[in-house]
Amino acid sequence: MGWTLSSFYAFYFAALGGTVPYLALYFESIGFNPKQIGILMSSLLITKIIAPNFWGYIFDSQSIKNSSFKSKTISIALVTCCVIFLFLNFTENFWLIAGLMFAYSFFWNAVLPQMESVVYNHLGENRQRYGLIRVWGSIGFIVSVISLGWLIENFGIGVLLPAITFIFIALALHGFFIKNTPNFNSEDQSDSTFLHLFTPTIVIVLVLGSISQMTYAPFYTFFSIYLESYGYSKTLIGWLWALGVIAEVAVFLFAHHLLIKFDIFKLLLACFAITALRWWMLSEFPDSLPLLVLTQMLHAISFGLYHSTSSQLINSHFKGQFQVRGQALYSSVTFGVGGAIGTFASGYLWSAFGGQSVFLLCAIVMGIATLFGVFFATFLRPKI
Repeated sequence: MGWTLSSFYAFYFAALGGTVPYLALYFESIGFNPKQIGILMSSLLITKIIAPNFWGYIFDSQSIKNSSFKSKTISIALVTCCVIFLFLNFTENFWLIAGLMFAYSFFWNAVLPQMESVVYNHLGENRQRYGLIRVWGSIGFIVSVISLGWLIENFGIGVLLPAITFIFIALALHGFFIKNTPNFNSEDQSDSTFLHLFTPTIVIVLVLGSISQMTYAPFYTFFSIYLESYGYSKTLIGWLWALGVIAEVAVFLFAHHLLIKFDIFKLLLACFAITALRWWMLSEFPDSLPLLVLTQMLHAISFGLYHSTSSQLINSHFKGQFQVRGQALYSSVTFGVGGAIGTFASGYLWSAFGGQSVFLLCAIVMGIATLFGVFFATFLRPKI
């Protein structure tokens, strides 16, 4: 079962290795402007606000009656995503693409929160070893982003959608092998409601997480375009994307040691501070390859360690019947609300002020968010 879950993450993030770095370049190649690109990419995240919670409620309520319900619906969602994505190969109409992206992401966002729950159920009391399974997703992303960068460089951007479609077909087939295990964390929380589980610390973590992902949005959407404007080749762009994830791999391999040794909230604050530094460097030194390499290596902390700490915190707080909804809440608030607002706004800000100004603004926002977190940790003493 462990290898099945690990290989699933590899295929899942291989798909993201095609869509996140290169889809904006594809949209630019067929004539879409930064505002249109921002709208299209934000549609992937707008559904993340609603879809994970919608699916999470269904999964948590039905999984109590049928433990295999979760794995079956994951397979159905993946097949649906594959079929919808196939249609993107046959149109360049903006509004039709927007509709397809919205429909695809509604089902796509049903998958990961449920998979996180399946993984934690499989790990049982060893949930701090989550990173050892999740690391295969990073490996899949690395292989995908480097391979597609080479293909695009040598054969043109037209190879992108067929290549991603092939990955989606493999992922959809692989989804049929996922089997859910009984929920080890079955404490009865019937005396409380989902809303009763919200503590000030959980609210702060979700707010700061959403701000962090808001500042990540311009990076995910325009980083490839940003580098291309400074003369970097698509092959090198692919390697820079891969470098960030390679650094992330190291963190996933050793994160469980950090989570045992250090206070989890202080680790989160360190991640936010590093994120602010990363955006400042990206704004000030885009023409320096050594410093670009350094900013990508910081991805190990600004995303890898952040996600490991946040995911474990949510899983340890939302238990039993609220397990998947807790992961869905984390996904929808941080990546959904934060990511959608950031992506939509970044298209307009990028058009108006340019990439360097946008990344500088992101650095300032993350700096303020980090200071707020330090204030909370110092005076209100968060309970994790």
